[in-house]
Amino acid sequence: TIGVLTTIAAFSPLIFSTGVLGQILKPIPIIVICVLLLSLIEAFFILPAHLSDSKRWSMGLLSWLRKKVTAGLNWFVDNIILKLAAVVIAARYLFVLIVFTVIGIAFYQIGSGNIKFIFFPQIESDEIRVNLEMPVGTNFTTTKYYTDQIIGSFNGLAEEYKNKNGSDLHKNISVSIGLSFGDRGGPNSSSSSSISTHLAEITVELVNANFRAVGAREISRNWREKVPEIPQVKNLTFESSLVSGGADINIELSHRDSDILEQASEQLKLDMQSMDILTEVVDSLEPGKKEYIYELSDAGLAAGLTPFDIGLQLRDLFRGRSVDRIQRGSDEIEIFVRYPENLRENLSTLEQIRLRLPSGERAPIGALATIEESYSPSVIKRVDGRKIVSITADVANANISPDQAIAEIKDKYYAPLKDKYPLLNFELAGQNKDQQKDLATLGKNMLVALMIIFVLLTSQLRSYAKPFIIMLTIPLGIAGAIYGHIILGENLSFISLFGMVALTGVVINDSVVLVDYYNKMREDNPDISVSDTALIALKRRFRPILLTTLTTSLGLFPMLLETSLQAQFIIPMAISLAGGIIFASSILIFFIPALLVIFNEINGLVHKITRKT
Repeated sequence: TIGVLTTIAAFSPLIFSTGVLGQILKPIPIIVICVLLLSLIEAFFILPAHLSDSKRWSMGLLSWLRKKVTAGLNWFVDNIILKLAAVVIAARYLFVLIVFTVIGIAFYQIGSGNIKFIFFPQIESDEIRVNLEMPVGTNFTTTKYYTDQIIGSFNGLAEEYKNKNGSDLHKNISVSIGLSFGDRGGPNSSSSSSISTHLAEITVELVNANFRAVGAREISRNWREKVPEIPQVKNLTFESSLVSGGADINIELSHRDSDILEQASEQLKLDMQSMDILTEVVDSLEPGKKEYIYELSDAGLAAGLTPFDIGLQLRDLFRGRSVDRIQRGSDEIEIFVRYPENLRENLSTLEQIRLRLPSGERAPIGALATIEESYSPSVIKRVDGRKIVSITADVANANISPDQAIAEIKDKYYAPLKDKYPLLNFELAGQNKDQQKDLATLGKNMLVALMIIFVLLTSQLRSYAKPFIIMLTIPLGIAGAIYGHIILGENLSFISLFGMVALTGVVINDSVVLVDYYNKMREDNPDISVSDTALIALKRRFRPILLTTLTTSLGLFPMLLETSLQAQFIIPMAISLAGGIIFASSILIFFIPALLVIFNEINGLVHKITRKT
């Protein structure tokens, strides 16, 4: 019962995880908890009925096989496991030091960057999507010209692949010019579409991954390298992931002064583009169409004009002023007076206008106001009332994690900007902000779960110290999960952490089986030495520990071998569970007996000290 309850307590934090990923994976802990509760019904009401039958379940070949397996397992325990355990107990302090060293090395792999932590796993798709964004106002013909260049680059790449491998690289190519769809589904993705002649989207459907020699990400990278330089291009992004988790890096800059904000964001974007480890560096600044700003001069103010007067007269000249309405049948027609079409379409007209003064006279606009040409932003982003500029990028180097890249950006590029513009603020957004929030929530929930597990263990073992011994196996499981990711060449992700949290219940269950039997042996046979009691407990409980480890790991093994795209989301969780349980169980059968003997020695030493005092 205690094993099931501790496992339920370990899975419970996953139910309360926040964020999109937490909601996607929420059904997993719910199903596991329901199955565990049903297993209690099986253990208490159904299993006793099965065991009450005196007839053996195996006959003939099965009986012979069962006896052989039992004899082999007993020999293995007596001649290998118990002898190794005796050696470990004899050198218990050295062994415990070695175990903690192995755990420390595993955690060091994360801190040193030898294994990357990626919040959302990047799973390659069988499609590559390219989005082209030219400056606002670019006509259809120009956008189509550069879109054809991009398609031509891919056709050249596909021809090279076919000549080298003798097979096609893709099935078809679809193009949309004047229309850009939203991102693929996933955290921080957008489902909106944009319609404008300066936008284009290219979608290439690749041959199934099982029938091509290169991955979609590598194809995407090679394609980008072959695309010729496109003048004045605003954005050119290549997406090869099955689900968009948002950009690896999302930075928000804010400042009170809009001009300073634009200068700082442009400088930081250029600095990030110069980094070899980054790709797809894009900012949220979207300059709109050209505009003319009229500002009254001293002469205009002296003449009695106001900015409203200038705006009203310009509006009347170009848009028109309503002077009359006439009835034509059942329709009412409004009559406007304005400049003729040839003057309205000529930019020089803006400088030749003669304004009407309050006195009734007219004067050239150039003598009354200054005219400045500029571009107004087509989009203004605000967060909590602050005007911000977002800069996003993806990490191209497989040996660098997003967190490491962000640290380099802060130290190398943002720090000088902060010195130059003291009021400039730097914040993480998008996936990076969600990562901090979701990890913090998962950590708090895990802390509550550990407290519940500690209470359950204390009630079962009737001790405050031995639950700590059992919970020392949790870092063993986490270390095993890390080593599992390293061996299989997978990056850690938020889904991997889900597996590590769930792993704690399984590892603790194995430890409880061993420690609980040790306690009963100590109560029934107090004359037997602690080390001998630990060895007896290991001998009697090795089989259930082995069965738990084998059934869990073998049950996850097919998932580890699965190559379908749908399974790629769950594989990191399976690696954490399988790698952690195998590694932890292989060590805890020696680690727990050593800790029990050490605990008994420390307990005896404390009693001696208290007696003397």
